Parts: sequence; structure tokens; C-alpha cells
Amino acid sequence: MILARTDPRSWEPYSVRLPEALWTRLEERLEADQRSYGLPSLAMSHYIYAALERIPDRAETAAEWAISYQVAQGLRPPATRSSGTRLHRNVLSRMELLPTQLRRVARPGLLGHLQAAAIKSLLDELDAA
Repeated sequence: MILARTDPRSWEPYSVRLPEALWTRLEERLEADQRSYGLPSLAMSHYIYAALERIPDRAETAAEWAISYQVAQGLRPPATRSSGTRLHRNVLSRMELLPTQLRRVARPGLLGHLQAAAIKSLLDELDAA
């Protein structure tokens, strides 16, 4: 959050598609944390950035995350919502490379599942704390 204020030019627009249930869970967590911490400026983009930053660098491990998440959700793709957000260049550059890496080590179409898996993992960890 501080990086976005001190160096706003290093952040770029980015869009993430999340399943509806995960979107709602993220919104509820955001609202609860805004109240708990007295930070009305806390935004969904902070959680999305934190979650995507945690995606493993190794493409094979990232593909495992995505496939595990997809299997846990079942064979029918869930309805999704798009989130316009901003990411620091370091995470954005990783997101731009991941589709090719995931296609190489597993198969195409895993990026959305990987993003959702990362956000679910962050929310699970925050809820457990």
C-alpha cells in the first residue's frame, strides 16, 4: 500500500477474473478489515496484489496450484467477475509470463485458476489468523 503512494508510476493496470463466491468473500474480508483497522483506503487491489505476489516462481509449482484449485471447484467453470486493479511492475511482469510458462509445463487456460487459487490461499490464511 505504501509503495503505491510513494511510487505510483511503478504500478500498472491489470485485470483479474474471480469466481463470484470468491469475489464476495474478498469483498466481505475487505469491509471487515476496513472497519477493524480503521483504514477506509484499504482496497481490493491490496489483497489481489498480495495474493498474486505469492504465486510460486517455478512454473511447475504454479501449475500444480492452478490444477488443484480447478479440480476442487469441479468440472463446470464457475461464473466469474472481472476486477480492474493495479499491480507493481514486478508482479505484472510475472503475470505476463505465466500463461506461456503454464502452457509449457501443463496446459493453456490455467492463469485464471492460478489467480483465484492465490487469492483463496491468502484469504484462508487471513481467516485462520
